[in-house]
This record gives sequence, C-alpha cells and structure tokens, in this order.
Amino acid sequence: MAISDEIIVKTPYIDKYGVHLLNELVDKNKKVVLITRKENLELMRRHSAKFNIKFAHNFHTKFYYFRRENEELCVHGSINLTQKEFEEREENITITWDNTQIQNIVSGDVE
Repeated sequence: MAISDEIIVKTPYIDKYGVHLLNELVDKNKKVVLITRKENLELMRRHSAKFNIKFAHNFHTKFYYFRRENEELCVHGSINLTQKEFEEREENITITWDNTQIQNIVSGDVE
C-alpha cells in the first residue's frame, strides 16, 4: 500500500484499526477512498477519518485497489478492514492484475 498513489477500499466492516491504517496513508500524501456502509459513519467521525468516504447499500464485497502510475492491482476476497481480520483470522484473497477484471471488480453502485 505504501508505494501506491491511489488506494480504494470497499469493505462493509471496518474498525478503528482500519481507520488508523487509512489515515496513515493519507498522511503520506496518498489518495484514499473508502466505500463502506452508512452504519460506519459514526466510527469515521469518532476516529477523525481523513480520507474520502462513499457509501453503498447491502453489500458484502471486499476489495483493495492499488494504483501507481500506470500499474493497477486489486486484492479481493473475504478480508474486512479490521484488526481481527488482519492479525488473527485466516482469510481468502485473490490478487488480480488484469485491467478488465479489475474494472469489473471495482465498478458498482455507490452514493
């Protein structure tokens, strides 16, 4: 994540650990967008989210999109942006480099 210029994260579940990770990227001058559920708005306020937030309804999709110059990478699977998921649980992920597949994963309805 640290070498990316742009990061888009779509996850229905995030905790203060996840907010902190994204805030750190913003502090390093990265463009960060989080797509999440409206139920997470209070968490974003409480932990002073510094990144752009968009909301989507009734989704279970999780993806992490990274772009640096003309290179794109998308990680998608079962991992939410929570400390427990990153540090304790075993999760499934798929890494995609194909631009067409990435656009299919990343596109979707948000407010």
